[in-house]
Formats: sequence, structure tokens, C-alpha cells
Amino acid sequence: MQIIKPFITQIDMNETLRYAGLSRDKDWQPELVAKAVQELLLVAKPLCVYDLLPHKDGVIGDYVYQSQGLRRHLQGCEQVVVLAATLGADVDNKVESLFVQDEYSLGLLVNAAATALIEQAADYLTAFLYRSQFAKLGCCLGSRFSPGYADWALEEQRGFFPLTQGTQIGIELTAACSLNPKKSITAVMPIVDKTDAKKSCANCTQLGCEFRTNR
Repeated sequence: MQIIKPFITQIDMNETLRYAGLSRDKDWQPELVAKAVQELLLVAKPLCVYDLLPHKDGVIGDYVYQSQGLRRHLQGCEQVVVLAATLGADVDNKVESLFVQDEYSLGLLVNAAATALIEQAADYLTAFLYRSQFAKLGCCLGSRFSPGYADWALEEQRGFFPLTQGTQIGIELTAACSLNPKKSITAVMPIVDKTDAKKSCANCTQLGCEFRTNR
């Protein structure tokens, strides 16, 4: 288990607009979005924790999963990365306080920017792991797969969350299997040989991905 503190000074504006539902809105105010981003950067404290675990026949570590989608996603890999990432409780408090102050537009934009930022934090971890460990081993990291996605039920967090050791960075699992702070994620990524990764990349539409093996 290792804790990583992502160093992020800019938030993806396009993703912020997308999460706010403003991608096609020509009337959005750039200065309000910029203010939301700055408000978020003042309070966000991105942290990630990860571990490497064995995988075989529907079992990650000692956790047995039922999801067929996850089984297909991890097919052929003998080791996976399990991770948790969070922006910290201050982000939730900031969004809530803006709503209490009737600053709904700014609150919605800070919330959207936070959604973009937590994804960037997880991407930062992925890039860090690839460059520091897996590139020199001839391996690639597959995409993240999280409880609640496809047929991997959100309730499976009860078995999966302990593997991520998210409590080490201040994340709690609620009785409803959601994460607290709200801007937190857990996920698993397959570790695959570059030869196998090429097969996946050949069918992938993300042509600009920095991890693409067949540019």
C-alpha cells in the first residue's frame, strides 16, 4: 500500500463544462467557471492510495466478485492495481456552503469541477504508476473499473473497498455503499503485457490516450 499526493494546478475546463451540462451552451460565463475552479483549488486536497494484488478466476486478493463485466475487463491478467482517490471533506463542505448561501450556479460549477478533478487525480496516479513501474517491465495499465459500473453492483463496495485501503486517506464507506467524502472513487485496473494491450488499443476510440501502444 502506498499513498500518493497528486500535484495538480489546473482543472480540465472542457470536462468541467461537460459535467455541468454546459458543453453546448454558448451563454455560459467564463469568469464564473474560472472562479469556481479557483474556489475548488483552494480547498481540494487530492490523495490517492493503491496496492498491487493477485487476480485469478474471479478473485481479487481474497475478494470474490460476481460481475461478468469485470471478469471480461480483467481477463488474462494475473495482477491488478486497486486504488482509492479523494479530494477531501473540505470540498463537500465548500459545495454545501455555496448552496446554503444561495450561490447555486457557483455551487454547481464547483461540484462539476470537483468531478473533473477527482478523475484527474486518478489519471495522475495511473500515469505515475506506468512511468515509475510498469513501462520498464513491458506492461500497461488497463482502464479503471469501479463498483456501480455495468453489472458490478454498488453493493460490492462492501467486499472491494477494504482492498483499496481507502480509510488510510480519509474515505469512509456508508451503509448505502456510497463513499464519503462524496468526491472519492475506488477502482481496479488490470496489469497487462504490452502485446495483449495492443489488441485492446486497436479497438479503442481514445486515439489521444498517452498510454496507447499502437500510435
